[in-house]
Amino acid sequence: MTVSNFSNHLYLPDIQPKRCVVKVGSSLLAKPTAPYLNVHRMSNIVRQISLLLDNGWQVILVSSGAVAGGMSALGVEHRPEKMTELQACAAVGQVILMKRYAKLFLFRKKICAQILLTAEDLRTRSRYCNAKSTIIKLLEHGVVPVVNENDTVSTEEIAFGDNDRLSALVAGSCDARVLIILSDVEGLYSDLEDKKVVPVVERIDQSIRAMVKKKQGRTTVGGMATKLQAAEIASRWGIYTIVASGHRKDVLVDLLIRRRHIGTLFLPAKKRTESKKMWIAYMAQIKGDLIIDRGAKEAIVSGRKSLLCAGVKQVVGRFNKGDVVRIVCEGEELGRGIAGMDSEEMNRFLGKRAHKEAVHRDFLVLWMS
Repeated sequence: MTVSNFSNHLYLPDIQPKRCVVKVGSSLLAKPTAPYLNVHRMSNIVRQISLLLDNGWQVILVSSGAVAGGMSALGVEHRPEKMTELQACAAVGQVILMKRYAKLFLFRKKICAQILLTAEDLRTRSRYCNAKSTIIKLLEHGVVPVVNENDTVSTEEIAFGDNDRLSALVAGSCDARVLIILSDVEGLYSDLEDKKVVPVVERIDQSIRAMVKKKQGRTTVGGMATKLQAAEIASRWGIYTIVASGHRKDVLVDLLIRRRHIGTLFLPAKKRTESKKMWIAYMAQIKGDLIIDRGAKEAIVSGRKSLLCAGVKQVVGRFNKGDVVRIVCEGEELGRGIAGMDSEEMNRFLGKRAHKEAVHRDFLVLWMS
């Protein structure tokens, strides 16, 4: 069973430590008539986060809105398609966004800090660890880190799926227990026409994915599909994810202090994936592919063994020992892992019954596990 409908479900246990990530998207921060920042909603979110802090919570805020703010300042009506135009809007808007947050938190006698990340910051293990250490130190000082992707220098995509994916990665890397994604909808709808909210999802599978449709708005990218991806990442990290409406006045207080059942709760996986493997699966840069045969697939999936060179049919790309590679069988990506040798050495063992390890089990992540 993947969906639970029981009304008396204990929404959240007594979570310790009280550390959460709150993600707010552009759809909530941009007014519907123009891409101006909705200061009233920002003020409400800051008010609730301040109450959470007063009740012992540590809060990381992942906030979109830089592009929307920049569009307003530069007089751009529609979300630009050119990367340089997006980066220009983000550069202008990030200053506007953080200035507003700093003023609102100061009014509540709280301090916030700006954390700008790129995909490369998460892909490089040392930089990933440094970012994590900085955020945790800020939390220890009672500061609210406000995280956003550094869109001004991003060269691949302007956002991690409207920051949904980024919020899950930040939640996992910083050992948060809860990820709250505030949206412009009430939660995951089982039927888009009736708008009946699914209260609890035990596991994300194809039946759950079939409920969503990808969307892109004037100032946003993503939709429920990216929120499902975020929930799936968070679940593997042992994190509760809640998708709820950011239009509710006291949504954060109701969820974490009053513990009311609002929106859709995605339960964490029963077995938590260790942080090193999560980094391999979702953050590390892929440097090549290992095409394996059915026997090797059976060994690593059912036998839970290391991937041996004997089972590798083809090496795609050039990589060094320690780089992350995809594991592929008959066109299907089975998972990812850290190469036990470089591509040149691995190629020398193709077709030979050698017991050399292409990827050790401890550094192998399978999607179906």
